[in-house]
Amino acid sequence: MKLTRSVCALALLGTASFANASMINVGGVTWDPSYQRPASPPFISDETDLIQKVQFSQWFVDAADAGTTDTSKVISPDAVTAGDELQAVGSMTYFNGLTDPEVFPGPIGFCLGCEVTFRSTGLLADGLGGFTTAVGGAFLEFFVETGADVDQMYSGTGTPWLTLAVDEVTFSARDSTAGNEYRGGNIQLALSAVGGPAAQYMDTNTISNSNGGFSDIFYNADAIFNMQNGNYFASGTADLVGDTIPEPSALALFMLGMLALLAQYSPSRLKRR
Repeated sequence: MKLTRSVCALALLGTASFANASMINVGGVTWDPSYQRPASPPFISDETDLIQKVQFSQWFVDAADAGTTDTSKVISPDAVTAGDELQAVGSMTYFNGLTDPEVFPGPIGFCLGCEVTFRSTGLLADGLGGFTTAVGGAFLEFFVETGADVDQMYSGTGTPWLTLAVDEVTFSARDSTAGNEYRGGNIQLALSAVGGPAAQYMDTNTISNSNGGFSDIFYNADAIFNMQNGNYFASGTADLVGDTIPEPSALALFMLGMLALLAQYSPSRLKRR
């Protein structure tokens, strides 16, 4: 019996398609781990299948108030010195082709009846127009919120759905003039999934960083500070890109399919035919 490549390819395609059809649901948040990204910037790899967008509000607080996530402690970006913290809260608006129905009403969303919010902590000004991380690290923490907490940027309750640690931070000031560096600019973060039930699906180590290691997710955001109700805040949007890992059951099914194909067309079986 002669085995053609087309027969084998069709069998493999059928097995892979069945495995990739498995959606992931973690804490009410649903996404496709085999999502095909649009072929356009700012996505960093043809293999990227994790694409999230967030909206946020951020502000600076004095070093003594670092870690409080308190908008009543806002200081002017022009008064920032070494050790002062950049704080932010926000919500996810897009995840692998699905939008947040609380932000963009519609029948399909990645978090029906809930929303995903986040906060950042531990990003400290170095006093030279850049940023460093706190001694204990800097983090982005994502939360799944329901009920009365929906439609808020971040309520400050619950345990993290996903915790991302900052491996590397790069900041490009919009105005590099001394004293104006923190008024706005572009910030990029290399992040590693380190906690929460969603972390196991995002711990891929596919992004190299300048520290000689590997990260999981790349964060890119632009913001400019403006006076709002007597205080300085910056509102903006950010993209998070990376890779996700399919459900273990889907991977197991795919491997079983591969083994079945190998057994079906092994040299010994073909010889007997």
